[in-house]
Amino acid sequence: MLLQTIFSGIMAGVQRRRAEEANRKALEQLAISEKSMDTLFNSQYYKDYTDRADVQALFSRFRDEQKRQASQNRKRIAVSGGTQESVAAMQKNMSDALAGTYNNAAGIGAQWKDSVFNNYLNLKSSVQNSRAGLYGNTANSYMNSAGSMLAGVSEGLGNLDRFWSTKAANKAKGGS
Repeated sequence: MLLQTIFSGIMAGVQRRRAEEANRKALEQLAISEKSMDTLFNSQYYKDYTDRADVQALFSRFRDEQKRQASQNRKRIAVSGGTQESVAAMQKNMSDALAGTYNNAAGIGAQWKDSVFNNYLNLKSSVQNSRAGLYGNTANSYMNSAGSMLAGVSEGLGNLDRFWSTKAANKAKGGS
């Protein structure tokens, strides 16, 4: 019975060390994930949004439209004999269109940054929840391990007490 108690204690220690090693590895993996997530966030969030393909396409369409409009305007002025005021009005319209295009690009950039930031917060929260779950599991494991070991020790001591009580009772009766 005493050997069983000792063996139970040794096995509980072995299981605890294995659990600690598994938790250490899991925490290392979470730290690696968190670091790569931070790197990705920084590279995406602080990137020049005008380098994105959708914004470049917007600018390209704008330039093409501007060339087409400028060509039509030059032809119209040449045919109709436009005044300086009409040329200035057309240039103002083209300038307003340019401003609108840049405002659209800024809106796209703001939405993109919001999306990157929200994804980052969700992933960061997920990592923190995983880390908290590991800590909770470790605490529960220690409590269960300690409880099992104490129950084993208590049972072993109870068996030892019964053994010695029986031996003492037998000795008192005149046995060996």
